[in-house]
Amino acid sequence: MKTAIKVSFMLVVFSYIDVVWVSAEEAHKRESCRVCGMYIDQYQKSAAELVFKDGKKEYTCGVACMLREVDDAGGISAFQSVKMQ
Repeated sequence: MKTAIKVSFMLVVFSYIDVVWVSAEEAHKRESCRVCGMYIDQYQKSAAELVFKDGKKEYTCGVACMLREVDDAGGISAFQSVKMQ
C-alpha cells in the first residue's frame, strides 16, 4: 500500500514538473515586457500595447510598466496609440 501511495505521489509530482517546465527555445519565442521582463502572455488582462509614431510596437505587462515606458519616451505624444489589451 505504501508503495502505491509513493508511486502515485511521484506521478503527480512528475506530471506537475512537466507542465511547469519551459524549454529555453520556447522562452525565447515569448514576448516579454521591456521594462521588467515579465512574460506578456501571463498578464493578458493588464497588458498594454504601445505603438510609436514610426510604427514600432512595445508591449508591457501592466499599467505601471506602461506609464514608465510613456515617461521614458518623453510623454504620450511620442506614440501613435496606447491601449490596454
